[in-house]
Amino acid sequence: MKTFKPTAGTFVAYNDGFTLITWNGSATFNVYFDMGNGFKECEVFTVYGVTSAKAAEAEAIARALEINEILEV
Repeated sequence: MKTFKPTAGTFVAYNDGFTLITWNGSATFNVYFDMGNGFKECEVFTVYGVTSAKAAEAEAIARALEINEILEV
């Protein structure tokens, strides 16, 4: 698992303290979970047509809700 390390151009689209979702400014989103020793990458997903930070935030929130439902958080 890759540990989250912010880099230039990475936009944090969602963070609730346990789930962190970043957007690369194009189509790729990375999902990280806090494993107690830092955020570890757990999933990568793609959404084409995202052109703004607001749209990326909406996509990230939707995915976070799906994840929470699956995990019953």
